[in-house]
Amino acid sequence: MKNEQWEQLWRRRLAEQADSGLSVAQWCRNQGMRTDRFYFWRRRLNADLAQHETKTQPATFLPVHIHEPAPAAPAAAGVSLRLGAATIEVQPGFDPATLRALLQVLETNRC
Repeated sequence: MKNEQWEQLWRRRLAEQADSGLSVAQWCRNQGMRTDRFYFWRRRLNADLAQHETKTQPATFLPVHIHEPAPAAPAAAGVSLRLGAATIEVQPGFDPATLRALLQVLETNRC
C-alpha cells in the first residue's frame, strides 16, 4: 500500500473513532487493533495537518471592539447606630446575627 493510501485509511479510521463516541481504547478493541498504532497515526496526521496549515494559511486578524464599561451603580450607603457612647457602622452585606449579638452586649454593659 502506498503512503497516500495509508494516510487515507487512517484518516477514515480517525474520523470513525471520533464519530463513534467511544474512547480510543474501546474503539480499537472493537476493531481488533492496537492503540499504539492508532496514536501513532493520529500524531502523524495531526502534525502533517498543522505543518500544512502554517505553510499555506496567512495570519488572520479579527476585529476587536472595545466597549466602555457601564457606569457603576452608586454604592449603597451604610448606617451609623449610636447606643450611648458607642457608634456602630453597619455596611451593606452585614451579618444580622453578629449585629444582634453586638447590640445585646452593648445593652447589657450599659447599665
